[in-house]
Amino acid sequence: MTVRLFPVMTVAATMGALLWMHNNRRIEEEGRVGGAAGPRETRNAGPEEMQSPPATWDKVDEAGDESFPASDPPAY
Repeated sequence: MTVRLFPVMTVAATMGALLWMHNNRRIEEEGRVGGAAGPRETRNAGPEEMQSPPATWDKVDEAGDESFPASDPPAY
């Protein structure tokens, strides 16, 4: 059973890798990739820049929003 399963798994892994590479190339060409491939567009901080802003907004919310995409939240 293992002998017959190996070629199937190899073909599936190869197809997955090719699909991933094709999708990555398409995304890079469209400019939607951050990091080494190019900058990613992010919105400006603040509730006025959000698609659906929250009902309340305080200075902790503002600090957290301004710190994005930092890895650590603000120390409030």
